[in-house]
Amino acid sequence: MTQRVLKNQSNTLILTLTEKITLTDPNFLIEIFSKQNHDSTIARLSGDSTTNITRFNDFTLTESPTEDLETGVVNLIPGEYNYFIWQTSASTLFLSAATSIVESGPLVVVGTGQTTSTFSTTPDEFTVQY
Repeated sequence: MTQRVLKNQSNTLILTLTEKITLTDPNFLIEIFSKQNHDSTIARLSGDSTTNITRFNDFTLTESPTEDLETGVVNLIPGEYNYFIWQTSASTLFLSAATSIVESGPLVVVGTGQTTSTFSTTPDEFTVQY
């Protein structure tokens, strides 16, 4: 299932991590890989808020211009991404300390409609809203 992240909002990610973990009480890192520019952002996921962890996990990822990767606050441009959820016993944002990927999939970041880009060509003009 494609995860959807809205700009400038707290977003709920529904994941299935518990059934795949191999560590006792792991920390989770999310790696968000841009399909446009091939950059990666790594943030901590914490505070699973689901009451039924045997079926799914419910984490909040906040998109904001003010990034705080330790608390799951990221700054992303609208577009298409892939996400990878890593399990780790360490309390660091370095993937070198992670044990394995427990989930992956597509992620799309959708803008709020406040950003407008205009591309002019001859003879037409195209406007793209995010």
